[in-house]
Amino acid sequence: LLAAEEATTLIPADVVAAATEANRVALLAAQSVPKYRSKAERDLYEEARATRAALDLALAQIRSSLRRLQMEQESVPALLGELVAAVGKLPTAATPA
Repeated sequence: LLAAEEATTLIPADVVAAATEANRVALLAAQSVPKYRSKAERDLYEEARATRAALDLALAQIRSSLRRLQMEQESVPALLGELVAAVGKLPTAATPA
């Protein structure tokens, strides 16, 4: 590692540019972190986010179930037709005289 480090020539302008960009990204990230006035406020925020995530997941599952139900509902008449056709092919029982 030392040999590779010594073999690499650093260009001061590139080092300054990289440090400036890293500082800009760190400042930008710090701005997007919510500020809380108390631990209780932070806990409420985290609970609200968890609740929202659970609701989003539940709604996605409901939508998926409704789509599946709709698709199956469209196939019910075809399934009934197949059932009627299959029942029609059953042998009829002889009725005793």
